[in-house]
Amino acid sequence: MPARMAPTEAPHPSEVAEVLHRMMPGDEEPIALFRLYARNLPLTEALHAWGSYQLSRRLSLGLRDREILIDRICARCGCEYEWGVHIARFDFLPPAPSKP
Repeated sequence: MPARMAPTEAPHPSEVAEVLHRMMPGDEEPIALFRLYARNLPLTEALHAWGSYQLSRRLSLGLRDREILIDRICARCGCEYEWGVHIARFDFLPPAPSKP
């Protein structure tokens, strides 16, 4: 198996720490995926801007539909890490709206 890059570890340089802090809610530690991106600061900044839209309420999909879509894609592709991140954080999906 080819070697893999490891996520960065604290303490991070100040500019990296600032971006990672913006990527996580509250004072939570950054997830490994974000710390892996942090090896390339321009990539981290670009992905943060993209993710800030994709994971926001401005997206045309509602929170519930977005999470169902992410969970289904993760399950179908065998993305255990991403599945775990979303199930751990978003396992509270609101109920589907009732139809008239």
